[in-house]
Formats: sequence, C-alpha cells, structure tokens
Amino acid sequence: MLRSFLTYLKSTIKLQEQNRLLLAISGGVDSMVMLDLFSQLPYYFEVAHVNFSLRGKDSDADENLVRDTCQKLKIPFHARKFDTQKEGEEAGMSTQMIARQLRYHWFEELLETQNLNLLATAHHADDHLETALLNLVRGTGISGLKGILPVNGHIVRPLLFASKAEVMAYAKGKKIKWREDSSNSSRKYKRNFIRHEVVPKLKELNLSLLTTFDETAQKFAMDNMFIQTQFEEFKEQVLRKEPFGFSVKKDLLLEKTNEALVYRLFAEFDFDFKTVKKILVDGLNKTGAVFESESYELVSDRDEFLIQIKRFSIDFSTEIDEKGLYETPAGRLKVSVVQNYPSSEDLKDPQKAFLDFDKLDFPLLLRKWQLGDRFQPFGMKGSKLVSDYLIDEKVSIPEKRQQMVLVSNEVIVWLVGRRASEKVKIGKKTLQILKLEIV
Repeated sequence: MLRSFLTYLKSTIKLQEQNRLLLAISGGVDSMVMLDLFSQLPYYFEVAHVNFSLRGKDSDADENLVRDTCQKLKIPFHARKFDTQKEGEEAGMSTQMIARQLRYHWFEELLETQNLNLLATAHHADDHLETALLNLVRGTGISGLKGILPVNGHIVRPLLFASKAEVMAYAKGKKIKWREDSSNSSRKYKRNFIRHEVVPKLKELNLSLLTTFDETAQKFAMDNMFIQTQFEEFKEQVLRKEPFGFSVKKDLLLEKTNEALVYRLFAEFDFDFKTVKKILVDGLNKTGAVFESESYELVSDRDEFLIQIKRFSIDFSTEIDEKGLYETPAGRLKVSVVQNYPSSEDLKDPQKAFLDFDKLDFPLLLRKWQLGDRFQPFGMKGSKLVSDYLIDEKVSIPEKRQQMVLVSNEVIVWLVGRRASEKVKIGKKTLQILKLEIV
C-alpha cells in the first residue's frame, strides 16, 4: 500500500518536497493509517487532533492515543479541546455543523502559525462514494455528485485511492493501534445508513462500484469546473459585501436568467432548491419576507435581498448586572461602573452609553426590540416608537431584526448602539455612572 500511496501523492496530489503538511488525525483507523504511511516518507508534517468532548473519557482516550503515537514517532503534535455542545447551542447550530466549523477554523489557524501550507484529511474511496450518495439524497446538484476532490485548494486527501477494506487490511497487517467511535455504527446518522444499508446493496449490482463511481465523479468534476467558472463571473456581478453580511440587487438578479447560476449563488448560503424557488417567487414580490437556512437568514428588502449569518434567536434576551462582559447580537457588551464624567467624544459615540446608575433597577434586561416598544430618546421631551425611530434613521431590515434594547423596570433606557434615554441621562452631579460599551 505504501507504494500506491506514494504514487498517488506524486501523480494526483502532486505533492512537492517543499510542501509542509498538517495531518488531521482523529485516532480512527483511517487517520492512523495515513499517519503511519506519512511517517515512512521524507515529507515534513505536523499532526493536529481535535477533542470535541462529545464522548467523555472516550474522547480523551482518542487524544491520548494520537499524542502517544506522535511522541514515539517524534512528530510535532497539536491538540485543541472544545465544549462542542455548548458552542453549538450558543451559535444556534447543529452539533455536526459546529464541530466541522470549529475543526477547520482551528486547522486554518495552525497552518498560519506553524508555517504549513497543506492540510491532509484521511478520506478514502468509500467516503468518496458515500458523500456523493448523501449529496444526491440532499439534492445538492452536480456540485455534490462529484463527491470528494483529491485536491481542493490547500486541502488534500491522500487516501482517496484506497477502499475502506484496503485501509483496514493495512492497519491489521501493520498492527496499527486505533480507536473506534461508536457513533460510526449508529443508524440515526444518514451517512451511516448509506454506509451500512445502501452501499452494500449497490456493490451487489456492481462489484467494481468504487472504480466505476470514481470515473463518473471525475466527469461530474469537469462539468462542475466549467459551471463554476461561469458562476464566479456571475457572483462578482450580483453579490456585494455589507457590514451585516451580503446583499443581492433584485434587478441584477432578474437580468441574469440562468436559474442554475442563481441557485448556486443561494446554495453557497446553505439554501436548498425548494427554498430558492420560494425566494425567487415570494421574495421578489414581498418586502419583508424572511427565509432561513441552517446557517443564514435572507430578508427581502425593497430592491435587494439581504443575507446575514444566524447567530442569535429572534427571542434572545439576557439579564445584565452592574459589571461584566456579555455576548449579544450587537456584539460583545462591556458593562462597568465609573465615577468620572465622560468626554464629549465618548458621549457622541453611539457604541457607548452612560446612564445614571441610581435611576436604574438591577438586573437590567437586554432583549430584542418588539412592536409597540416606546422610549424617550435623549434630548426629546416626549416618547417615540422604536419602530418609527429606526425608520427615521433609515436602519436596514437585517439591522432592525438584530436591534437590541436595554430595559430597566420595563422602561427602555438604551436603544443599543444608537441612543440612550432621556430618563436616565447623566449630569455633572451624577455620583455613579453605568458605562456600557460595544467592544
């Protein structure tokens, strides 16, 4: 297998002597085989292991195996532990999605800090087939039917030439130690169902299924490359980066009649085919219509679609004490008590608020604004609807949906990031000042 591995590295991965790799090693049989194979070759590499803390002591045992193996082989080892469950709940994302995001974000950091230029993962030929079948079930289109690419930017998959059976045979023959993840046998995951139920049936129809599929996937990949070239030009014309996320002008979208390109654009934000159809019907005609994917929210404004990452639920609220640091849809909020009167520059900064401490009832409540909310903006005699204030300030729909208010005893004392209330204004004789700052 070593000879086939080396051939694949040179002919398909096109690995060069000057390349410096980061190997993603979980402790499972696939990645431990990849580690063993690389340890017999002259290429420079380091190892990264992510402990997702999802399987208790088993997760720690995975990390210990990889660490011990690297110590024996004298290979630089890096480990990172995440509270994946908590991270997912805070981000409003599924466990699998947040785990993938955390994993690859950390890998990117390591590549930069360790001066490495390639990331190697241990996907094999069976993974390649399962991914394409899973994408077929999900309805991802031609881009998903190509399966897993051997080279995708700086990410390489050196084991794609080998089947799972070949990987297992090599591991057993070399007496390589590895860890079993019990979740890999659970039928509740779609991939496992495909692996254990669907693929064996397909192999009964075609004993050379992996080879046949790989040839088909290469054709899909070539077709996809052509479409992607057209898509990049299209995206450059219609998609614009905004402070809150992205915007797409409706008139530009209507000029481009190729639905395949339009679908691919919204698919980049995790919208499925059915939702894209709704966006193009309801979204074009209904201002204020909202569409959600697992990770993004799209809002139909008058002349454009506005897209932003979903970070917090619409009913977000949290109690605020006299001091501390809080994660909010508006950003990180720092709260403290000060005695010195703020400078005129600080008072003009909308990201800061200075409130009379003695006029507040703690704990304060930080929540999303609601229809019917009123407050008395600083400098005004009467009150005003928050909705009217936001309209007058020409606040965009995505920003409106994320707008927070700070409440003391059912009275809004700060329209976060915009204006404090007249009711809690400070003066030169104010003894204690509550300072709030978005940092």
